[in-house]
Formats: sequence, structure tokens, C-alpha cells
Amino acid sequence: MQIDQILYYLTGANVEFDEEQFVFNTMSNTIARRYVLSPKHAKRFFLLLQKKIEDYEKIHGELKTSLPEVQGIKQTSREFGFRDLQEDKDQHIPNL
Repeated sequence: MQIDQILYYLTGANVEFDEEQFVFNTMSNTIARRYVLSPKHAKRFFLLLQKKIEDYEKIHGELKTSLPEVQGIKQTSREFGFRDLQEDKDQHIPNL
């Protein structure tokens, strides 16, 4: 597998889903990318990231953060996650 040698600093993300897939929209400065994962792969990605964050916190201490408040978007509490656009009835990303 070839790895893109350019490093992209992730500055924003949101997630949409339906019964068949999760769609991750990521932003890096002026470049946006869309990744589509099956529900099982999305769950594995979440579990992997959760484990890596736990490992990081064992070394560097607890990260104190929460989802940012977005004007016009209903904020819900989560232990971990991305902004869920399905909670905002005024916005919609079409299913692929």
C-alpha cells in the first residue's frame, strides 16, 4: 500500500449515517474529503481511536474536552463522537 506523503491536519469533521453506511466528512484547511464506512468498520474505527486515546491519557493525563457548541445545532452530550447531523432537522447531507 502506498501512503500519501502529504500530512493533513484535520480541522473539522461531521458524520452522517443511514442503515447501510456512515459518511465521514473531514476538513483540512480548504480541502474536504468524504469517507464512507460500513457500520461495522465505523464501530471498529471508533474502538481503535478510543483505545489509542486511552493509551495516550495513561501517558499524558486526561484530555478534558467536549463537543463544541454550534449555533443552530442542538447539542447532545456524548462520551465520544462527532457531530451528528441527523439531530439537526434543518440540515441534511444526501445519502450516497
